[in-house]
Amino acid sequence: MLEIINTAPSHIKEHIIKEEFKKDDLILVQGDINEYLYFIQNGIIEITTLSKQGLDLSITTFTTDESIGVLEIFNPEIHTQNAVVIEDCTILKLHKKYVLRWMKEDFNFTLYVIKLLEVCFYDTSIFARNLLSLKIEERIIVSLDKHSTNKTLYSLTKNKLATETGTKTRSLNRVLKDLANIGLLKYQNKRFIILDKKLLSKKAMALL
Repeated sequence: MLEIINTAPSHIKEHIIKEEFKKDDLILVQGDINEYLYFIQNGIIEITTLSKQGLDLSITTFTTDESIGVLEIFNPEIHTQNAVVIEDCTILKLHKKYVLRWMKEDFNFTLYVIKLLEVCFYDTSIFARNLLSLKIEERIIVSLDKHSTNKTLYSLTKNKLATETGTKTRSLNRVLKDLANIGLLKYQNKRFIILDKKLLSKKAMALL
């Protein structure tokens, strides 16, 4: 991501805005209109959506050298989901009119934006699949693997995991006990500890 920004023409670079955010800050609020492409210099951002039932569901997370806000660049009728800072971050943002101008001038940047769209559609499809087709245990495995990969387990609570996976507390505890019995993880001091990351990733990949 930093490499692509370094290649930006000077008349584009001068419009890039740098912002700092703290943990729990909202960069985007669900339902808002967004006109910027955001480049994450460092930190972690979680994308969540509020369901009709009032559940705050986690869609995916983004971290250093990744970007958010790409869909709204091409369709102003698309409103945002919540973008919540879960680790202090530095953001570079560029208004969509300069994004489009840059794309006209630089094919490599156009390819970069296409890849962003691909990731966005993939994450959304995985989120929908998790909610609609996976069993409770499978949803929990996928969610735990996502947090393990993104290094956000430290901020994951049982309540948050239950919300993400649409699982009742009793069912969640039963699944966590089963996963602990096979040596996959343990829950200690209100934190999840993955004991076998390879096995967890293997199980998650088989489901996706």
